[in-house]
Amino acid sequence: IARVLHCGLGRHDADARGRRRVAPPGAGRSQRREEKSSRPCDAGGRVAGGRGYIGSHAEPANEIPEAVGRMTRRSAHVSAGHEEAARIAAAVLEAGGNAVDAGVAATIALAVLHSEQVQLGGIAPMLVRLARDGRTHAIEGVGRWPQAADPSRFEAAHGGRIPHGVLRSVVPAAPGAWISALLRFGTMGFAELAAPALELAAAGFAAHDDLVACTTSFERYYRRHAENTRIWLPQDRPPALGERFVQPDLAATLALLIDADRRAVAR
Repeated sequence: IARVLHCGLGRHDADARGRRRVAPPGAGRSQRREEKSSRPCDAGGRVAGGRGYIGSHAEPANEIPEAVGRMTRRSAHVSAGHEEAARIAAAVLEAGGNAVDAGVAATIALAVLHSEQVQLGGIAPMLVRLARDGRTHAIEGVGRWPQAADPSRFEAAHGGRIPHGVLRSVVPAAPGAWISALLRFGTMGFAELAAPALELAAAGFAAHDDLVACTTSFERYYRRHAENTRIWLPQDRPPALGERFVQPDLAATLALLIDADRRAVAR
């Protein structure tokens, strides 16, 4: 479907056999890649002092077939914001999935691995370029406000700003966008592709630089709500680098979605 697969937030590369790879020097625009640092995130989820959201890069995989469907050749290159997400995407390609299958699996995994910045309840706009005809398709993937929401209320009560808290939330759009992408362009099911993310949420993973920096920066906001404190500050403090970070509530949500998908397929 696409010769190049990008899955946001930094750069960790893997080939179709799941081995980690490093992109070659002089990779052009990818040089704006991860500003991996201990600098805290700002309120927009960006690295403070950085230049927008962290970039990603992948080298072209010239042997990916020119048609929608399962791969018939094994050459592929994946780049994602965490090496485990890159490994998961590469494993999907190795199992015969196409680029959209791999991208969805990696993105769901990133909603666990980088949940301090991208989340299951957020948005997931996508662009899919079909190699067979060069056409690019857009999936909106943007959450909506409830129909009863009144924009004038924010002008009157909040000076035109959207305050922190539930009023800033939209209807979660990411799961619907992932499923739309799979229905239109994928070859595998949501349940199968979300399973690795469920395992990561339930078993946990080592806290990385971005997770530590962002939870430290946002600690004062988390403490405004008891549930946020319980989830993000499990020992009443931000996680330490390398400490196992487990997300049982997120695992339970993923399990519900996976179960719903399996029941729908079985009908």
